[in-house]
Amino acid sequence: MIDIYRRWGDAVLALLALVIMLLVLFWGYNVGMSDQSDFGRVMDASSLTHYIHDRAFIFIDRYTIGLEDASLLSNAWRIMFSGEGIENYPSIHLLFVRLSVVANLVLNRITAAPLDVYRIGILGAATALMYAALIFWLFRQIKLKSPVADIAAKLFILFIALDVGYIAYFNSFFSESIQILAFMMIIITGIRIFKGKRGLRDFALLVFAALMFGWSKFVNIPIAFLIIAAFAVIIILTAESGQKIRRSAAIAVIALVGIVPLLLVYSSIPVWMETDTNYNSVFFGIIKDVDDATARQHLEALGLSPEMAEFASTNRYVDGVGRRFYEMGFEEEFAQISKLDLLWFYLRHPALLWANIEMSVAHSGMIRPWYIANYGHNADRLTLSDRFSGWSWLRMRMAFDTIWGNIALWALFAAGIVIATWTRFSAKERQVPMILLITILGSAAYSLVVQIVANGEADLAKHMFVYIQFVDLAFALMVVGLIAMLSKEAIKYRLCKWVAIAAVVILFVPLPISAARSLWPVSVVDVADAGVGDVVSFGRFNNQELLWLIVDETAETQTLFAIQNVAEMPFDSANSSFWPDSDIRQWLNDDFLHAAFSETDRIIYSERYLMLSIRNRHLAEAGDRDFYAFHIPRYAFRGADRAYRMMAADAVRLPGPDVMQQLHDMGAAIHGGYWLELPRFLDGEMPRYVTHDGFVTMRDASALGGVRPVITIRR
Repeated sequence: MIDIYRRWGDAVLALLALVIMLLVLFWGYNVGMSDQSDFGRVMDASSLTHYIHDRAFIFIDRYTIGLEDASLLSNAWRIMFSGEGIENYPSIHLLFVRLSVVANLVLNRITAAPLDVYRIGILGAATALMYAALIFWLFRQIKLKSPVADIAAKLFILFIALDVGYIAYFNSFFSESIQILAFMMIIITGIRIFKGKRGLRDFALLVFAALMFGWSKFVNIPIAFLIIAAFAVIIILTAESGQKIRRSAAIAVIALVGIVPLLLVYSSIPVWMETDTNYNSVFFGIIKDVDDATARQHLEALGLSPEMAEFASTNRYVDGVGRRFYEMGFEEEFAQISKLDLLWFYLRHPALLWANIEMSVAHSGMIRPWYIANYGHNADRLTLSDRFSGWSWLRMRMAFDTIWGNIALWALFAAGIVIATWTRFSAKERQVPMILLITILGSAAYSLVVQIVANGEADLAKHMFVYIQFVDLAFALMVVGLIAMLSKEAIKYRLCKWVAIAAVVILFVPLPISAARSLWPVSVVDVADAGVGDVVSFGRFNNQELLWLIVDETAETQTLFAIQNVAEMPFDSANSSFWPDSDIRQWLNDDFLHAAFSETDRIIYSERYLMLSIRNRHLAEAGDRDFYAFHIPRYAFRGADRAYRMMAADAVRLPGPDVMQQLHDMGAAIHGGYWLELPRFLDGEMPRYVTHDGFVTMRDASALGGVRPVITIRR
C-alpha cells in the first residue's frame, strides 16, 4: 500500500486538485472575478469587447471577439501577433489571454458556434490545468518519511492553494492568475535548489519563473531581481572550488537572460500608469484625510506646490480631477515626482509610514477583495462564492490582519528557520537557508510597504495580494514543518526546539481578529440610570422588547442603537440608495414608529448630515469630496466630514458614520448584517451594508437586508 502511494499518490492528489478547481469554477453557476475597470486594457490588446454592458460588480463569463478578417487563420494570426494595445499594458499576461482567444476561435469552428464568441472559462480551465501540473511537480519535491505525515502535509497545502480566493482569479482578466502560477513555480524550483539540485537547468527554470512573476505585475519586478540574485549566490557559493569560475560565468549569463528583459519591461511601463499611481500615492495616500496645513507641509517636503493641497483625498479616477489638475498647470511639475521621491518622503516621516503599514496589514486578511464579485446575473451583485473557501474563512478569523499578528508570524517563522538551520545543518551548509530566509523576509517586507508607497490607498485590498501570498507561504511552511517534525523523521533529526516553536504557532493561530466586546452585557440597565455603553429596553415590536445600546448622550438626550435587527426588507424597491425617498425610511418613521413605541413623545427628530451619491450631489449643503468607504470599520468612515452631504431629520433612522464611529470607539461588536443610511458614492443604487463579519460593504437597495434602527430620546 505504501509503495502504491509513493508511486501514484502525487498524481492522484494533483488530479484531485484539478477536479476541485473545475468544480469551484464551473459547478452550477460559473465562478470568477468581476471587472473593476482593469479589464479594458487587457481586452483592448486582445481584440475583445463586452458582450454584456450592465456589468458593475457582476462576473461576466462571455465576451465578443473582434473579427477583422474572413478566415480563422488570419484572425488568429492578427490576434496573436498584433502590437495593438501592448504599449498600454506590456505584460506577459497578454500572451495567455491572446492564446485563450485563439483557443476560443478554434473551439467555435469545431462546434459550429458563432466565431466571435469568447468564453472566459477556456482561460480558466487552461490555467487550472497548468496549476494542477505545478502542484504535481511541487508534491514530487516533498517526500516526508511517514506516508501519513506526507499526505497530511500535502492535503494542507491543497487546503490553502485551492481556496476560491485564489482560484477565482483564473476566470478573469486579472494578471494575478499568472502571478499565482509563477509564484508556485518559484517555490518548486527554490525547493529543488535548496535540496541540492543546483544544476544550470534548475536555475534556468527558476529565472524563467521569476521573469514570469515580475512580468505579470510590474510591481513584482524588484522581488524577481532579489530572487534571481539570491539563488545565483547560493549556487555559486556551494559550487565545488574547481568549478566556481566556470559555474559563476554560466550562472551570470542565465541570470542576465532574466534580468535584462525585466529591465526592458520596467523601462516600458506606460507613462499613464506611472502618473496615475504617483498621483494616488500623494493625494490618496500621503495627504489623504489630513488638515490643510499638514497637506501643504507634506507637499512642500515632496518639492511640490502647496497649492496642490486642493486635491487632497482625491484619486486619479475621480470625475474631472485629471482635467482640473491639468488646467491649473500642475501636470508638468508633478511629473518630476518619482517612486524614489515617495520612498524618501516616507523614510523621513516614519510615523506616517508605520500608520500606513498598519492599514496595509489590516487589508491583508481577505485573499480576494470584497468588492469583486464571484457570480453573474444569477445572484445579487457583489456576491462572493463560498465554494472551497475554508482557508478564506479561517484566515479572516485569525490575526493576519493585525500588526501584532504579522510580527508574531514573521518572528516565529524566522526563529524556526534559524533553529532548524543550527540543529540540522553543518556550519558550511547554513548559508543556504539563511540566504533563503533573508530573501523571503525581504520580499515580504517589500510587498507590504510598496503598495502604499507606490499607489496610496487606491484599490488597497486587491494590491495586498502578493503580500498575502508570502504570508500564506510562511504559514504553510511552518505547518508542513510541524507535521514533518511530529513524524519519526523529526525525532531522528532532534528538532525538539523547532517543535516547541511550532507549538507556539498552533496556540497563536486560533486568536480572533480583534477583542471586540460583546453587545450583550449581563443585565439590561434602567433607561433612567443608563449611560453610554449600557443596554436599555425601550419599546416593543412583534411582541418582543427592543434592546438598545446607548452610543451617545447629552444633558437632555440619548442616542440609541438597536442591538438586533427589527426586520428584514429592501432599502428601496426602486433600487435607489437615496435615503429621503426610500421605502425603508417611510416604514421606519410610520409603521415601525407607531407599532413599537407608546412613548412617541420621548422620541425627537434628530438632525444630522446625510451623505450623497454622485446622482444626488447637486443637493449638497456641505462637503467637496467623493466618499470612498473601506470595508474595515476602523478606516471605513475617514473623510466623512468632507463628503458631499445634506441635512436630514428623522424620528427613526439607520446607522450613519457618526453611530458607526461611536460603536468602533467603544470597542463594541458591530457585526450582524444590516443597512446603513449612507450610499456608495459612484452610483445611486447601492447603500452601504454591514455584513455578519462586521465589514462595511454595499449591496443593491432592492436586495433584502437587516434593519437596525437608531433613535434619539429625551431623558
